[in-house]
Amino acid sequence: MLLQEQLLNDRVRSLEEANSWLGIRLEIACVERRLAELQRQAVQMELVQARSDLVRVQAELQTSRGAISDVERVFQNLADTLQCSSCLVLCSEAYALPCGHYNCGECLVAWFRQLRAKYEERHPEWDGVHRYSGFYRHMGPQYTCPNCREVMHVGVINPVFQVSAAIAHLADRVPVESHRVPDAVWGEFYS
Repeated sequence: MLLQEQLLNDRVRSLEEANSWLGIRLEIACVERRLAELQRQAVQMELVQARSDLVRVQAELQTSRGAISDVERVFQNLADTLQCSSCLVLCSEAYALPCGHYNCGECLVAWFRQLRAKYEERHPEWDGVHRYSGFYRHMGPQYTCPNCREVMHVGVINPVFQVSAAIAHLADRVPVESHRVPDAVWGEFYS
C-alpha cells in the first residue's frame, strides 16, 4: 500500500505539475493574444493618427494652393492693369500723358506720327513748327491721348517711374518687353 500511495502521490504530483505547466502555457497564450491585440490597437492608433495628419496636411496644402492662386491672380491683375493700353504688352517703360493714361513709348510715337501724317495730308501748307501760344497756337497737329482722345496741350511726355518700378517687380513672373524710346524722339512732335 505504501508503494501504491507513493505511486499515487507521484502520479498526483505529476498531474499537478502537468496542470501547472498547462496553466502556464494557457497564461502565456493569453498574454501573447493580449500582446498581439495591443500591437494591433497600437497600429490602428498610428494609422488613425497618420490619417488625421494626412487630412491636416492636405488642408494646409489646399490653403497654401489657394493663397498661391490668390497671389498669382493679383500678379496677373496687376500685369493686366499695367500693360500698354494700345499694344496690350507689359512694357518696361511706361509714359504718362496729361490725362493720366499711360502707354509704352513705341505706341505713343506711332500714334503721334499717325496724327501728324494725317494733319500734314490735310494741311500741306503747314511749316512743321508747333506753336503753343498766341493766335497761331492751333496751327499744327493736335496730339491726343490714344485712349480717351483728350487733346494734349503740354509738350512733355515723361516716363512714369513708379509704374516702371512696379513693372520691373513683375518681370520675374510675367513677360516684360522694352518699348523705351529715346528722349529726343519727343522733339519730333513738340519742336
